Amino acid sequence: MDYILKMPKGIPKSGINKEQFKKGKNNSGKNNGMYGRKASLETRKKMSENHRMYNSEETKMKMSLASKGKPKSKSHCKNISISKMGNQNAKGWIPSQKTRKIWSIIRKGKSPWNKDLTKEIDDRLIMSDETKRKLKDKRKLRVLPKKDTTIEVKIQNFLKELDIEFFTHQYMKIEHGYQCDILIPEQMIVIEADGNYWHEYPIGREIDHIRTKEMETQGYKVIRLWEVDIRRMNLEDFKEELKLNYLEETKRAMTILGQKEDTIFLGQTCLYSGSPMFKSLEGVPKEKRIELPLIEDLQAGMSLGLSLENYKPISIYPRIDFSLCACNQIINHIDHCYEMSNKEFNPIVIIRTQIGNIYPLHPGIQHCGDYTKGFKAMCKNINVIKLEKEEDIVPAYIKAYNSNKSTLFIETPQGGKDPNQYKK
Repeated sequence: MDYILKMPKGIPKSGINKEQFKKGKNNSGKNNGMYGRKASLETRKKMSENHRMYNSEETKMKMSLASKGKPKSKSHCKNISISKMGNQNAKGWIPSQKTRKIWSIIRKGKSPWNKDLTKEIDDRLIMSDETKRKLKDKRKLRVLPKKDTTIEVKIQNFLKELDIEFFTHQYMKIEHGYQCDILIPEQMIVIEADGNYWHEYPIGREIDHIRTKEMETQGYKVIRLWEVDIRRMNLEDFKEELKLNYLEETKRAMTILGQKEDTIFLGQTCLYSGSPMFKSLEGVPKEKRIELPLIEDLQAGMSLGLSLENYKPISIYPRIDFSLCACNQIINHIDHCYEMSNKEFNPIVIIRTQIGNIYPLHPGIQHCGDYTKGFKAMCKNINVIKLEKEEDIVPAYIKAYNSNKSTLFIETPQGGKDPNQYKK
Protein backbone atom coordinates (compact mmCIF):
# COMPACT_ATOMS: atom_id res chain seq x y z
CA MET A 1 0.00 0.00 0.00
CA ASP A 2 1.23 3.50 -0.82
CA TYR A 3 0.93 4.87 2.70
CA ILE A 4 3.29 2.31 4.32
CA LEU A 5 6.45 4.03 5.48
CA LYS A 6 9.74 2.88 4.06
CA MET A 7 12.21 1.72 6.66
CA PRO A 8 15.49 3.68 6.91
CA LYS A 9 18.53 1.96 5.57
CA GLY A 10 20.37 -0.15 8.06
CA ILE A 11 17.31 -0.74 10.22
CA PRO A 12 15.85 -4.23 9.82
CA LYS A 13 12.09 -4.60 9.37
CA SER A 14 12.06 -6.47 12.57
CA GLY A 15 14.44 -6.13 15.45
CA ILE A 16 14.46 -9.92 15.95
CA ASN A 17 15.49 -12.80 13.80
CA LYS A 18 13.78 -16.18 13.37
CA GLU A 19 15.82 -17.80 16.10
CA GLN A 20 14.79 -15.13 18.58
CA PHE A 21 11.13 -15.46 17.49
CA LYS A 22 11.22 -19.20 18.15
CA LYS A 23 12.50 -18.51 21.66
CA GLY A 24 9.38 -16.44 22.38
CA LYS A 25 10.62 -12.94 21.67
CA ASN A 26 8.44 -10.59 19.59
CA ASN A 27 8.81 -7.33 17.73
CA SER A 28 6.90 -5.12 20.16
CA GLY A 29 8.26 -2.15 22.03
CA LYS A 30 11.86 -1.28 21.38
CA ASN A 31 12.25 -4.34 19.18
CA ASN A 32 9.84 -2.79 16.67
CA GLY A 33 11.55 -0.98 13.82
CA MET A 34 8.99 1.86 14.09
CA TYR A 35 9.68 2.46 17.77
CA GLY A 36 10.09 6.19 18.45
CA ARG A 37 9.05 7.24 14.96
CA LYS A 38 5.86 9.27 14.25
CA ALA A 39 3.69 9.01 11.16
CA SER A 40 2.48 12.17 9.47
CA LEU A 41 -1.15 13.36 9.90
CA GLU A 42 -2.00 12.35 6.33
CA THR A 43 -0.57 8.87 6.84
CA ARG A 44 -2.47 8.42 10.10
CA LYS A 45 -5.70 9.45 8.36
CA LYS A 46 -5.19 6.84 5.63
CA MET A 47 -4.41 4.18 8.23
CA SER A 48 -7.60 5.10 10.16
CA GLU A 49 -9.78 4.85 7.06
CA ASN A 50 -8.25 1.50 6.20
CA HIS A 51 -8.97 0.13 9.69
CA ARG A 52 -12.67 0.97 9.30
CA MET A 53 -12.90 -1.68 6.61
CA TYR A 54 -15.18 0.41 4.40
CA ASN A 55 -15.91 -1.03 0.98
CA SER A 56 -16.92 0.90 -2.09
CA GLU A 57 -20.45 0.54 -3.49
CA GLU A 58 -19.02 -1.40 -6.40
CA THR A 59 -17.26 -3.83 -4.08
CA LYS A 60 -20.43 -4.26 -1.99
CA MET A 61 -22.41 -5.09 -5.13
CA LYS A 62 -19.83 -7.69 -6.20
CA MET A 63 -19.91 -9.29 -2.74
CA SER A 64 -23.72 -9.33 -2.78
CA LEU A 65 -23.92 -10.97 -6.21
CA ALA A 66 -21.26 -13.51 -5.27
CA SER A 67 -23.21 -14.67 -2.17
CA LYS A 68 -26.67 -14.48 -3.75
CA GLY A 69 -28.49 -17.82 -3.77
CA LYS A 70 -25.84 -19.57 -1.71
CA PRO A 71 -27.36 -21.18 1.39
CA LYS A 72 -25.56 -20.54 4.68
CA SER A 73 -24.55 -23.52 6.73
CA LYS A 74 -25.91 -24.01 10.25
CA SER A 75 -22.49 -23.29 11.74
CA HIS A 76 -22.28 -20.06 9.67
CA CYS A 77 -25.69 -18.92 10.89
CA LYS A 78 -24.71 -19.75 14.46
CA ASN A 79 -21.49 -17.75 14.17
CA ILE A 80 -23.44 -14.75 12.81
CA SER A 81 -25.87 -15.01 15.74
CA ILE A 82 -23.01 -15.21 18.27
CA SER A 83 -21.23 -12.25 16.68
CA LYS A 84 -24.34 -10.08 17.08
CA MET A 85 -24.94 -10.93 20.73
CA GLY A 86 -24.92 -7.74 22.78
CA ASN A 87 -25.15 -5.59 19.67
CA GLN A 88 -27.84 -2.95 20.22
CA ASN A 89 -28.59 -2.83 16.49
CA ALA A 90 -29.12 -6.60 16.23
CA LYS A 91 -32.64 -8.00 15.86
CA GLY A 92 -34.06 -9.38 19.11
CA TRP A 93 -31.66 -7.46 21.36
CA ILE A 94 -33.13 -6.94 24.84
CA PRO A 95 -31.67 -4.05 26.86
CA SER A 96 -30.69 -4.70 30.48
CA GLN A 97 -32.61 -3.29 33.45
CA LYS A 98 -29.79 -0.78 34.01
CA THR A 99 -29.97 0.45 30.40
CA ARG A 100 -33.75 0.78 30.54
CA LYS A 101 -33.53 2.76 33.78
CA ILE A 102 -31.04 5.17 32.19
CA TRP A 103 -33.35 5.61 29.18
CA SER A 104 -36.27 6.31 31.50
CA ILE A 105 -34.35 9.06 33.32
CA ILE A 106 -33.21 10.64 30.04
CA ARG A 107 -36.75 10.66 28.54
CA LYS A 108 -38.51 11.89 31.67
CA GLY A 109 -40.59 14.99 30.93
CA LYS A 110 -40.07 14.73 27.18
CA SER A 111 -42.94 14.21 24.70
CA PRO A 112 -42.74 11.15 22.41
CA TRP A 113 -41.32 12.04 19.02
CA ASN A 114 -44.32 10.44 17.26
CA LYS A 115 -47.07 11.91 19.49
CA ASP A 116 -48.71 14.07 16.82
CA LEU A 117 -47.91 11.59 14.07
CA THR A 118 -49.69 8.77 15.93
CA LYS A 119 -52.84 10.88 16.25
CA GLU A 120 -52.69 11.70 12.54
CA ILE A 121 -52.37 8.02 11.65
CA ASP A 122 -55.26 7.09 13.98
CA ASP A 123 -57.45 9.73 12.31
CA ARG A 124 -56.62 8.27 8.90
CA LEU A 125 -57.48 4.75 10.09
CA ILE A 126 -61.04 5.75 11.07
CA MET A 127 -63.11 4.50 8.12
CA SER A 128 -66.51 5.79 7.11
CA ASP A 129 -69.54 3.49 7.17
CA GLU A 130 -69.54 3.50 3.37
CA THR A 131 -65.90 2.31 3.27
CA LYS A 132 -66.64 -0.41 5.82
CA ARG A 133 -69.60 -1.58 3.74
CA LYS A 134 -67.50 -1.74 0.57
CA LEU A 135 -64.76 -3.73 2.31
CA LYS A 136 -67.36 -6.12 3.73
CA ASP A 137 -68.93 -6.62 0.29
CA LYS A 138 -65.51 -7.40 -1.21
CA ARG A 139 -64.78 -9.94 1.50
CA LYS A 140 -68.07 -11.70 0.70
CA LEU A 141 -66.80 -12.48 -2.80
CA ARG A 142 -63.62 -14.12 -1.57
CA VAL A 143 -63.77 -17.91 -1.60
CA LEU A 144 -62.34 -19.27 1.63
CA PRO A 145 -60.72 -21.70 1.93
CA LYS A 146 -59.14 -21.91 -1.52
CA LYS A 147 -59.03 -25.71 -1.35
CA ASP A 148 -61.93 -27.88 -0.17
CA THR A 149 -61.28 -30.34 2.64
CA THR A 150 -61.43 -34.09 1.97
CA ILE A 151 -64.71 -34.44 3.90
CA GLU A 152 -66.28 -31.59 1.89
CA VAL A 153 -65.21 -33.26 -1.35
CA LYS A 154 -66.77 -36.55 -0.20
CA ILE A 155 -70.14 -34.88 0.47
CA GLN A 156 -69.96 -33.08 -2.88
CA ASN A 157 -69.39 -36.40 -4.64
CA PHE A 158 -72.45 -37.88 -2.90
CA LEU A 159 -74.59 -34.98 -4.14
CA LYS A 160 -73.27 -35.44 -7.68
CA GLU A 161 -74.19 -39.13 -7.57
CA LEU A 162 -77.71 -38.18 -6.45
CA ASP A 163 -77.89 -35.56 -9.23
CA ILE A 164 -78.62 -32.76 -6.74
CA GLU A 165 -77.59 -29.24 -7.77
CA PHE A 166 -75.48 -27.44 -5.17
CA PHE A 167 -73.08 -24.55 -4.65
CA THR A 168 -70.01 -24.34 -2.42
CA HIS A 169 -68.83 -21.52 -0.14
CA GLN A 170 -71.85 -19.28 -0.61
CA TYR A 171 -72.11 -16.23 1.64
CA MET A 172 -75.06 -16.48 4.05
CA LYS A 173 -76.72 -13.14 4.79
CA ILE A 174 -77.38 -13.53 8.50
CA GLU A 175 -76.33 -11.45 11.51
CA HIS A 176 -73.15 -13.50 11.88
CA GLY A 177 -72.59 -13.85 8.13
CA TYR A 178 -70.16 -16.41 6.78
CA GLN A 179 -69.55 -18.75 3.81
CA CYS A 180 -71.29 -22.09 4.20
CA ASP A 181 -69.68 -25.34 3.01
CA ILE A 182 -72.51 -26.49 0.72
CA LEU A 183 -75.84 -24.90 -0.27
CA ILE A 184 -78.69 -26.67 -2.06
CA PRO A 185 -80.57 -23.56 -3.25
CA GLU A 186 -83.76 -25.17 -4.55
CA GLN A 187 -84.62 -26.70 -1.19
CA MET A 188 -82.77 -24.10 0.93
CA ILE A 189 -80.62 -26.75 2.60
CA VAL A 190 -77.20 -25.95 4.07
CA ILE A 191 -74.74 -28.79 4.70
CA GLU A 192 -71.77 -28.18 7.00
CA ALA A 193 -68.88 -30.67 7.06
CA ASP A 194 -67.40 -29.93 10.48
CA GLY A 195 -63.86 -31.08 11.24
CA ASN A 196 -63.46 -32.69 14.65
CA TYR A 197 -60.64 -30.40 15.80
CA TRP A 198 -61.63 -27.01 14.41
CA HIS A 199 -65.31 -27.33 15.35
CA GLU A 200 -64.68 -28.86 18.79
CA TYR A 201 -66.21 -32.32 18.46
CA PRO A 202 -68.63 -33.44 19.88
CA ILE A 203 -70.10 -30.28 21.47
CA GLY A 204 -69.46 -27.84 18.64
CA ARG A 205 -68.42 -24.19 18.69
CA GLU A 206 -70.79 -21.61 20.11
CA ILE A 207 -70.66 -19.52 16.91
CA ASP A 208 -71.75 -22.59 14.90
CA HIS A 209 -74.85 -23.01 17.08
CA ILE A 210 -75.65 -19.30 16.75
CA ARG A 211 -75.35 -19.37 12.96
CA THR A 212 -77.48 -22.52 12.72
CA LYS A 213 -80.25 -20.86 14.71
CA GLU A 214 -80.10 -17.69 12.61
CA MET A 215 -80.34 -19.67 9.36
CA GLU A 216 -83.24 -21.79 10.65
CA THR A 217 -85.04 -18.57 11.56
CA GLN A 218 -84.81 -17.60 7.89
CA GLY A 219 -86.21 -20.97 6.80
CA TYR A 220 -83.00 -22.83 5.95
CA LYS A 221 -82.57 -26.49 6.87
CA VAL A 222 -79.09 -26.93 8.34
CA ILE A 223 -77.46 -30.37 8.31
CA ARG A 224 -74.24 -30.54 10.34
CA LEU A 225 -72.11 -33.63 9.80
CA TRP A 226 -69.04 -34.48 11.88
CA GLU A 227 -65.77 -35.54 10.29
CA VAL A 228 -65.76 -38.81 12.24
CA ASP A 229 -69.16 -39.71 10.73
CA ILE A 230 -68.38 -38.55 7.19
CA ARG A 231 -65.24 -40.67 6.93
CA ARG A 232 -67.17 -43.90 7.52
CA MET A 233 -70.30 -42.76 5.66
CA ASN A 234 -71.52 -44.37 2.43
CA LEU A 235 -74.13 -43.14 -0.06
CA GLU A 236 -77.04 -44.88 1.69
CA ASP A 237 -76.05 -43.31 5.02
CA PHE A 238 -75.96 -39.91 3.35
CA LYS A 239 -79.43 -40.43 1.90
CA GLU A 240 -80.72 -41.02 5.42
CA GLU A 241 -79.18 -37.73 6.55
CA LEU A 242 -80.90 -35.94 3.67
CA LYS A 243 -84.27 -37.55 4.32
CA LEU A 244 -86.95 -34.90 4.83
CA ASN A 245 -89.94 -34.82 7.16
CA TYR A 246 -93.31 -33.60 5.84
CA LEU A 247 -94.17 -31.51 8.89
CA GLU A 248 -90.68 -30.00 9.18
CA GLU A 249 -90.65 -29.06 5.49
CA THR A 250 -94.08 -27.41 5.82
CA LYS A 251 -92.81 -25.50 8.86
CA ARG A 252 -89.81 -24.30 6.86
CA ALA A 253 -92.02 -23.16 3.99
CA MET A 254 -94.28 -21.18 6.34
CA THR A 255 -91.25 -19.70 8.13
CA ILE A 256 -89.85 -18.49 4.80
CA LEU A 257 -93.18 -16.91 3.83
CA GLY A 258 -93.47 -15.42 7.33
CA GLN A 259 -90.23 -13.49 6.72
CA LYS A 260 -91.77 -11.61 3.79
CA GLU A 261 -93.06 -8.12 4.56
CA ASP A 262 -96.24 -8.40 2.47
CA THR A 263 -97.52 -11.78 3.71
CA ILE A 264 -100.36 -12.29 6.17
CA PHE A 265 -101.87 -15.56 7.46
CA LEU A 266 -105.56 -16.04 8.17
CA GLY A 267 -107.94 -18.90 8.87
CA GLN A 268 -108.93 -21.40 11.54
CA THR A 269 -106.31 -22.43 14.16
CA CYS A 270 -103.81 -19.79 13.04
CA LEU A 271 -103.29 -18.41 16.54
CA TYR A 272 -104.74 -21.20 18.67
CA SER A 273 -104.30 -24.95 18.48
CA GLY A 274 -107.19 -27.11 17.37
CA SER A 275 -106.10 -28.65 14.08
CA PRO A 276 -102.98 -30.40 12.74
CA MET A 277 -102.02 -27.32 10.68
CA PHE A 278 -101.39 -25.21 13.80
CA LYS A 279 -97.96 -26.75 14.41
CA SER A 280 -96.76 -25.79 10.93
CA LEU A 281 -97.04 -22.07 11.84
CA GLU A 282 -94.57 -22.11 14.74
CA GLY A 283 -92.01 -20.06 12.80
CA VAL A 284 -94.52 -17.35 11.75
CA PRO A 285 -94.70 -14.21 13.94
CA LYS A 286 -97.99 -14.01 15.83
CA GLU A 287 -98.60 -10.44 14.68
CA LYS A 288 -98.88 -11.77 11.11
CA ARG A 289 -101.63 -14.27 11.98
CA ILE A 290 -105.38 -13.61 12.02
CA GLU A 291 -107.59 -16.15 13.78
CA LEU A 292 -111.03 -16.65 12.16
CA PRO A 293 -114.09 -18.72 13.05
CA LEU A 294 -115.74 -21.14 10.62
CA ILE A 295 -116.64 -18.55 7.97
CA GLU A 296 -115.00 -20.20 4.98
CA ASP A 297 -116.64 -18.15 2.20
CA LEU A 298 -116.07 -14.86 4.02
CA GLN A 299 -112.45 -15.89 4.67
CA ALA A 300 -111.86 -16.32 0.91
CA GLY A 301 -113.47 -12.90 0.30
CA MET A 302 -111.18 -11.32 2.93
CA SER A 303 -108.18 -12.95 1.24
CA LEU A 304 -109.24 -11.45 -2.08
CA GLY A 305 -109.57 -7.99 -0.51
CA LEU A 306 -106.15 -8.21 1.16
CA SER A 307 -104.63 -9.21 -2.15
CA LEU A 308 -106.10 -6.16 -3.87
CA GLU A 309 -104.45 -4.06 -1.13
CA ASN A 310 -101.03 -5.42 -2.19
CA TYR A 311 -100.80 -8.08 0.54
CA LYS A 312 -100.05 -11.72 -0.23
CA PRO A 313 -102.47 -13.62 2.02
CA ILE A 314 -101.98 -17.26 2.99
CA SER A 315 -105.52 -18.49 3.56
CA ILE A 316 -105.68 -21.66 5.66
CA TYR A 317 -108.43 -24.29 5.62
CA PRO A 318 -107.57 -27.19 7.98
CA ARG A 319 -109.48 -29.68 5.78
CA ILE A 320 -110.16 -29.69 2.05
CA ASP A 321 -113.75 -30.64 2.91
CA PHE A 322 -114.21 -27.23 4.61
CA SER A 323 -112.84 -25.37 1.59
CA LEU A 324 -115.86 -26.59 -0.41
CA CYS A 325 -117.87 -24.02 1.55
CA ALA A 326 -115.61 -21.30 0.10
CA CYS A 327 -115.99 -22.34 -3.56
CA ASN A 328 -118.17 -19.35 -4.34
CA GLN A 329 -115.41 -16.85 -3.51
CA ILE A 330 -112.56 -19.09 -4.71
CA ILE A 331 -114.04 -19.90 -8.12
CA ASN A 332 -116.35 -16.99 -8.93
CA HIS A 333 -114.17 -14.21 -7.56
CA ILE A 334 -110.48 -15.08 -6.98
CA ASP A 335 -110.24 -17.28 -10.09
CA HIS A 336 -112.34 -15.01 -12.37
CA CYS A 337 -111.33 -11.58 -11.02
CA TYR A 338 -108.68 -10.97 -13.68
CA GLU A 339 -111.16 -11.59 -16.50
CA MET A 340 -114.08 -9.82 -14.82
CA SER A 341 -112.01 -6.65 -14.25
CA ASN A 342 -110.90 -6.63 -17.89
CA LYS A 343 -107.33 -7.52 -16.74
CA GLU A 344 -107.19 -4.56 -14.35
CA PHE A 345 -106.96 -6.59 -11.12
CA ASN A 346 -104.91 -9.74 -10.69
CA PRO A 347 -105.28 -11.06 -7.12
CA ILE A 348 -102.52 -13.37 -5.84
CA VAL A 349 -103.70 -15.59 -2.98
CA ILE A 350 -102.04 -18.70 -1.55
CA ILE A 351 -104.62 -21.17 -0.26
CA ARG A 352 -103.56 -24.00 2.05
CA THR A 353 -105.73 -27.02 2.69
CA GLN A 354 -105.16 -30.64 3.63
CA ILE A 355 -106.50 -34.14 3.08
CA GLY A 356 -107.18 -35.70 6.47
CA ASN A 357 -105.55 -38.94 7.67
CA ILE A 358 -107.75 -42.01 7.80
CA TYR A 359 -105.56 -43.95 10.25
CA PRO A 360 -105.05 -44.86 13.02
CA LEU A 361 -108.49 -43.36 13.63
CA HIS A 362 -110.90 -42.67 10.79
CA PRO A 363 -112.14 -39.03 11.16
CA GLY A 364 -115.32 -39.63 9.22
CA ILE A 365 -115.97 -39.37 5.52
CA GLN A 366 -116.67 -35.64 5.83
CA HIS A 367 -113.04 -34.97 6.93
CA CYS A 368 -110.90 -37.06 4.57
CA GLY A 369 -112.11 -36.34 1.05
CA ASP A 370 -109.82 -35.66 -1.90
CA TYR A 371 -111.29 -33.08 -4.27
CA THR A 372 -108.10 -32.27 -6.16
CA LYS A 373 -109.53 -33.25 -9.55
CA GLY A 374 -112.68 -31.20 -8.92
CA PHE A 375 -110.72 -28.02 -8.08
CA LYS A 376 -108.46 -28.49 -11.11
CA ALA A 377 -111.53 -28.79 -13.31
CA MET A 378 -113.15 -25.64 -11.88
CA CYS A 379 -110.10 -23.34 -11.65
CA LYS A 380 -108.89 -21.76 -14.89
CA ASN A 381 -106.43 -19.20 -13.46
CA ILE A 382 -105.56 -20.69 -10.05
CA ASN A 383 -102.72 -23.22 -10.00
CA VAL A 384 -103.92 -26.33 -8.12
CA ILE A 385 -100.99 -28.34 -6.71
CA LYS A 386 -101.11 -31.56 -4.71
CA LEU A 387 -98.04 -31.84 -2.46
CA GLU A 388 -97.17 -35.52 -2.12
CA LYS A 389 -93.35 -35.41 -1.81
CA GLU A 390 -91.48 -33.76 1.05
CA GLU A 391 -88.75 -32.36 -1.22
CA ASP A 392 -91.35 -30.46 -3.30
CA ILE A 393 -92.87 -28.48 -0.41
CA VAL A 394 -90.40 -25.62 0.08
CA PRO A 395 -89.67 -25.01 -3.64
CA ALA A 396 -93.41 -25.08 -4.44
CA TYR A 397 -94.33 -22.45 -1.81
CA ILE A 398 -91.44 -20.19 -2.83
CA LYS A 399 -92.51 -20.47 -6.46
CA ALA A 400 -96.11 -19.66 -5.51
CA TYR A 401 -95.01 -16.53 -3.65
CA ASN A 402 -93.13 -15.28 -6.73
CA SER A 403 -95.87 -16.30 -9.16
CA ASN A 404 -98.28 -13.85 -10.82
CA LYS A 405 -101.15 -16.28 -10.23
CA SER A 406 -103.01 -17.56 -7.18
CA THR A 407 -102.18 -21.07 -5.95
CA LEU A 408 -104.24 -23.70 -4.14
CA PHE A 409 -102.07 -26.22 -2.24
CA ILE A 410 -103.53 -29.56 -1.22
CA GLU A 411 -101.24 -31.08 1.39
CA THR A 412 -101.07 -34.85 1.91
CA PRO A 413 -99.08 -35.57 5.10
CA GLN A 414 -100.18 -39.20 4.92
CA GLY A 415 -97.99 -39.47 1.82
CA GLY A 416 -94.98 -39.67 4.16
CA LYS A 417 -93.93 -42.73 6.13
CA ASP A 418 -95.31 -41.31 9.38
CA PRO A 419 -99.01 -40.52 8.87
CA ASN A 420 -99.37 -39.17 12.41
CA GLN A 421 -96.58 -36.59 12.35
CA TYR A 422 -99.13 -33.75 12.18
CA LYS A 423 -101.19 -35.18 15.02
CA LYS A 424 -100.73 -33.07 18.13
